[in-house]
Amino acid sequence: MSISLFAISCKNVTKRFGSVLAVDQVELTVAPGEFLSLLGPSGCGKTTFLRLIAGFEVPDTGTIEIGDVCVVGPKRWILPERRRVGMVFQDYALFPHMTVAENVAFGVRKWPDQRERVGGALRLVGLDTQRDRMPHELSGGQQQRVALARALAPEPDVILMDEPFSNLDVALRARIRAETREILARAGATVIFVTHDQEEALSLADRVAVMWGGRIAQVGAPEELYRNPTSREVAEFVGGANFLYAHAADGHAQCALGSFALNGAAHNGELDLMFRPEDIALTVSPDGASRVVDATFYGHDSTVTIRLDTGEHVQVRLLGAPLAPGTRVHCQVTAEPRTFLREPQAAPS
Repeated sequence: MSISLFAISCKNVTKRFGSVLAVDQVELTVAPGEFLSLLGPSGCGKTTFLRLIAGFEVPDTGTIEIGDVCVVGPKRWILPERRRVGMVFQDYALFPHMTVAENVAFGVRKWPDQRERVGGALRLVGLDTQRDRMPHELSGGQQQRVALARALAPEPDVILMDEPFSNLDVALRARIRAETREILARAGATVIFVTHDQEEALSLADRVAVMWGGRIAQVGAPEELYRNPTSREVAEFVGGANFLYAHAADGHAQCALGSFALNGAAHNGELDLMFRPEDIALTVSPDGASRVVDATFYGHDSTVTIRLDTGEHVQVRLLGAPLAPGTRVHCQVTAEPRTFLREPQAAPS
């Protein structure tokens, strides 16, 4: 038997619910030990796809392999409990009448080394001293770690996580997700992590797969995905994006923020150029051609909306306090824009 190069391999996976095509011919591979975030808006099919891997839903077409075992394929179906998959749910799904240790032991009840596995999993998540407490006696972050320990105790080939931090408050979420990433790295786990939060996806994952309308729109390392999105949908979903009308000729594109080389792209005519909010620098000047029309302060940084002399608006991210509305500024681009073709339309007046 050949050994698979992938911890998970999905080919042509499709799932319909009546007339709704929830998952549409998805192809995705995940390497052993890789942390992959599945990112997308509500209703894009990401949770359904996770449930197909776990075995909670049956696909209409396609194959799913976990390690060197085909768990779904033509005339083949392996039950969820035999797939060596650990699942961490959005609401943790802890048993309220069981202690922490009993919850973790649930998935290894028939294993001869149950006590050792439970103890090891609780030590891994830092809850060994809380083993006799009940779930309601724990904080939200501790409950999340119990759910993670329960998933890790059987030493599964894959951990699937469905928006596990969505029930935590903002202040706690950043700390818990960093702890979770460290725990999973120590365990050497292969992870698919579903989220609609682009900050979570980019900060946690080795790779991010953006799902849109039931399909995988783009897969790549977080920085690559952010800097080189292949579609407007991906560009807008993984971070703030400004799109400006441009006209291309002779290897350059002219827009309201200047002229930019197309770097070998052979195109003449209308384009959209994309600029991230942090890629535009502002200089305050009374004779500035642009002006601030809105500002929002977030504490560590701020976002200001700038009206350009063409009438177009861009958002600019600044460190610290924002500029006051009405302030005149010059805009300077500090990074190469991304180019997108567009349907012919009139330039802004």
